[in-house]
Amino acid sequence: MSSIYHEKQSLMLCGVHAVNNILQYHCYEKNDFENIARELVYQYQVPQSWYEEYFNPHSSYIGLGNYDANVLICALQKKGLRVDWFNQKENQLELIDSNEIVGFICNVGITKCFGLWNSTHWFAFYHDSEKKIWWDLDSKIPNPVQYDDNSFFISLKNICLEGGHVLVVKKQSFNLER
Repeated sequence: MSSIYHEKQSLMLCGVHAVNNILQYHCYEKNDFENIARELVYQYQVPQSWYEEYFNPHSSYIGLGNYDANVLICALQKKGLRVDWFNQKENQLELIDSNEIVGFICNVGITKCFGLWNSTHWFAFYHDSEKKIWWDLDSKIPNPVQYDDNSFFISLKNICLEGGHVLVVKKQSFNLER
């Protein structure tokens, strides 16, 4: 097995795991994401009541995680990465320069409790540009799964066709430092 970094699922912290898997080390924890979610609320308006303070629109109301895209994007930007939404309507797959891509973070709908509860799940595809391979680092799978370019882009296209949302994580002009 390779030395690829792969965090496993805990509570509803798939967003934290997806970001750490893209960064390839344990950088963020639940408290870090809670702080980012709080920063996002205060960025636009100071909460006027306990209700607005407690019910953060960027995370789960009961403190289990389930962070929205804004929190993941902010966490990655704090590490110097550029994040763009993948436009599913245009055929962007052919325009992707794999050398500037760190990976993709995908968000897919899931149904739990016999269809009574709908939620979403974040997971990452990491690109090893030296070996020219992709890794599926979904925190719900026991081990990373390796893809070549063709297999990866077929998987990504299927995620989009099934209504998933995709963030493209790109390098800036810097070295990833811990």
